Amino acid sequence: ALTGPAVIVNPEGAEYGEKHVYAQVQRHGKGPTEEFLERLRSVLEAHAKETPLPCDVSVLTVRRL
Repeated sequence: ALTGPAVIVNPEGAEYGEKHVYAQVQRHGKGPTEEFLERLRSVLEAHAKETPLPCDVSVLTVRRL
């Protein structure tokens, strides 16, 4: 089963979706990794509302130098 941020569901069962994840990367991906991950977690929690996030959501960040 997938456990990435795109599959986080809200109480209605709607997934967050890849397009929303990519939009977050474009909006905040150029900043520090810790800041990006905090922002992503915040929007995922807002989407999920009272639905608990899975404990194993994986996100890999890479920066080209």
